[in-house]
Amino acid sequence: MLQILQKLYETAQSIPIHVFLPMIVFVIVVTFALSLLMVGSKGHLQGGREFGFAMEARPIYQIPRNYSSLQPNEKRRVTIQNLYLNHSWDLDGIARLLELDRVYVQDVLAKSGHLRRK
Repeated sequence: MLQILQKLYETAQSIPIHVFLPMIVFVIVVTFALSLLMVGSKGHLQGGREFGFAMEARPIYQIPRNYSSLQPNEKRRVTIQNLYLNHSWDLDGIARLLELDRVYVQDVLAKSGHLRRK
């Protein structure tokens, strides 16, 4: 194994830098492009449609300071809004995580004004 690594090292040293430079630039450009795509796919402050509902601009949702003293159904409502608005979860993902019906998640977001029926 050590002999193979030494052979690879010797081969890499014999290749001129002008061969490696385009590869390094390519990797940097692709990494930058992918990071831009990831940021753009979050959906914050972008219009669009999702499952038959018109999407509103997504502001950052502030969790109430008295969260620990809220009733369980209010905590669930706050959690749904937080996952949808701050973490860009889709409705099915929220319903699966919280073991709720998708219609319930839709109703919570519609009543809070973050999702409206077409």
